[in-house]
Amino acid sequence: MYAVFGTWTTYRGFSRGLVRAQHQVRDSEAHFRLYLVKVDECAESVAFYGAACTERGRLLTALRTLIRESSSLLCWQSAQSTFQRTYSYVAMVLPSMLMAPVYFRGEVELGAISQIIMAFNSVKGVLMFVANNFGKLAALKARAQRLEKLYQSLDRCADEGRSRAQELAASPKRGCIELEEFTGGGEEVLLQVEDLRIVVPDAGQPSEMRLGTVAGAPEGSSLCLRSGEALLLQGASGVGKSALLRAIAGLWDTGSGRIRR
Repeated sequence: MYAVFGTWTTYRGFSRGLVRAQHQVRDSEAHFRLYLVKVDECAESVAFYGAACTERGRLLTALRTLIRESSSLLCWQSAQSTFQRTYSYVAMVLPSMLMAPVYFRGEVELGAISQIIMAFNSVKGVLMFVANNFGKLAALKARAQRLEKLYQSLDRCADEGRSRAQELAASPKRGCIELEEFTGGGEEVLLQVEDLRIVVPDAGQPSEMRLGTVAGAPEGSSLCLRSGEALLLQGASGVGKSALLRAIAGLWDTGSGRIRR
């Protein structure tokens, strides 16, 4: 009963608080690391646009949040440790208090009391394993829940990707850009684009935009780049410069036409 009561009290009193504090600390650490990585990768841009004060304020805010959540976790861990130590100290004197009347009546010897105390501590240590290691179990549970959320997010992204692929395959308006590799050596042509039209989604709308249709070439755009030549892509934002490069790299294959590279 002693071990069961201690385990139940530990679970009811510290379970939710410890797990929640572990979650919040790990979230705060992740956000703080993300901001540090962003500043490290974009240091030149931050300096160029004079955004050092903004980034410093963001980092300090994340650091203060991390310190606050770490302090909360430390308070929960201290409270749990205090309860466990107090409960363990009670266990040191409880068997003696229970056996004292029997001993003073002369019904048992002192050696029997020592054996009872040793047996009580052995059984208590086994039955209170959960209570004595509750901090580690709470941290393990928090990590497992974060991993479970990660797997759920990945599964959701995979399902959305499969649904999107099925929609693209079922859509009669969309074709596939043919991508071919040059074989053999000695060819002067490095890049050849024939009747290329790139289909991209239209900013959250169910419709689509077709890039590559220019005046005089309604069927698409064509170009040929030979060895030693240079090519300049020029145009307003949204005409398809980056989309063309993605299609040439093979990252975007929705549309029509052929690319040989």
